[in-house]
Amino acid sequence: MPGQISHVLAIRAKERESQRPRVQKPPRLIRPIPQEVAIDHGTRYSIVQRTQCLTLLSLGYTYKQVEEAIKIPHWTCRRIHEKATQRGYCPAEDPRILEHHVEDGVRSGRPKEIDKTVEKRLLDLIIEDRSSREKSSEVLAYETGISTSSTLRILHQNRFSSVKPTRKPGLNPE
Repeated sequence: MPGQISHVLAIRAKERESQRPRVQKPPRLIRPIPQEVAIDHGTRYSIVQRTQCLTLLSLGYTYKQVEEAIKIPHWTCRRIHEKATQRGYCPAEDPRILEHHVEDGVRSGRPKEIDKTVEKRLLDLIIEDRSSREKSSEVLAYETGISTSSTLRILHQNRFSSVKPTRKPGLNPE
């Protein structure tokens, strides 16, 4: 009987819920971003495209004409031209476009905290002798002064794996 009562109550609750007035949410607007507003930070142009841009600009094309010809936005053409000029490009003096005028700039990245000397010291600790090969990553990390996860990462990059040495009993003369 208790199962039937809860079933009847559930049906009544469902009916009351369906009769309750609902507030309609306004339809969600999907606003497409206009092409002239969208800024793409990830587009990189090849050295050949940058050279073409500079060539057309040196022949007297405007930034808009270069954009139509090689499909590089005019503000990017302007930036390529400014950067090449800063690097010594001057078509009036020398019309040649050298590689250093259009090469990729140096990108800063996160500096390495663990230099090659620490990595070499860690690898030398392992290669040293048999007892050091049996050390755990925690012990090696403590001895080199780096974290355990960094120790494991360096070991895996250098093709070291965790292998427990097997000890076999000596043969008994019978």
